[in-house]
Amino acid sequence: MDIWQNIKYQFSTGNMLMKIILINIFVFVVAGLLKVVCYLFQLSALDWEVVLSLPSDWTLLFVRPWTVFTYMFLHDGVWHILFNMLMLYWFGQIFLLRFSERHLLWLYLQG
Repeated sequence: MDIWQNIKYQFSTGNMLMKIILINIFVFVVAGLLKVVCYLFQLSALDWEVVLSLPSDWTLLFVRPWTVFTYMFLHDGVWHILFNMLMLYWFGQIFLLRFSERHLLWLYLQG
């Protein structure tokens, strides 16, 4: 079984914790590929990180309301996503011993 089939299998049969981790990794890879494409074709018209990250000025939140959900999937680099996903996996496993997957998703989205 190739890696893409394995990822699809994990996403379809895995628990909510695995789905959240795979979504985070997918967004990180897609964002990285977009950066490479923009760099290769010298496209600097749109800074994806600014558009998707949570603004520090609350008035901008009314202009970009999607950032309330998209900021949690952005990571600054390989080490950042690696350690975030390791911590999410380890503490998510402990969390799931006591609470349900629905609670995990709700807590993740609120965080």
